[in-house]
Amino acid sequence: MKNSYMEIDTLLTAIMESDMLPVTDGTVLSALAPSMLQGRLVESAFLYDAPAPNNPLQRPYAWLTVDSMTGALVRFEYCFVQDFIDTEKYPIDMEIEYKPQPIKERMANGKAFRAAYEAVRPFLFTEPSELTEEQVRAISQLRETMTKAIPSELLPFYQSLAKEFITWLEKVLNY
Repeated sequence: MKNSYMEIDTLLTAIMESDMLPVTDGTVLSALAPSMLQGRLVESAFLYDAPAPNNPLQRPYAWLTVDSMTGALVRFEYCFVQDFIDTEKYPIDMEIEYKPQPIKERMANGKAFRAAYEAVRPFLFTEPSELTEEQVRAISQLRETMTKAIPSELLPFYQSLAKEFITWLEKVLNY
């Protein structure tokens, strides 16, 4: 049975246009962080505000999880209520020194990451021994594009939200 996941762009649009989320014109949605929930693929992301030029970035203020097939909101949390990262190391009021990539580079890296992620979605969390060489190459490409698309200043937040995915990625690439 083939999984019929929503296309990434459709899923991202549904999230950003949801009336149930505190999304404004200045809201930025992180890269999707996949995980399994009761045998279904779900994808999480965190929300943060785009910084004004030459201002520090505020750390993420909320996070969410959506069903990959339906786009339905599974969970939404404000970080001050239920955080996804150690708040002693990353306090709620933390400011992050951030140097954004040039817009063309950022757009190209984001597009490449979404394409690589879309290619890997059908076999996410498959045991390494069950993957073909072509699938492993696609996973390697995903990791490469991920390192370019996710700002290093936000990487600890992504890694915390994507623990299951990062663990799987390393397991596959070290198999």
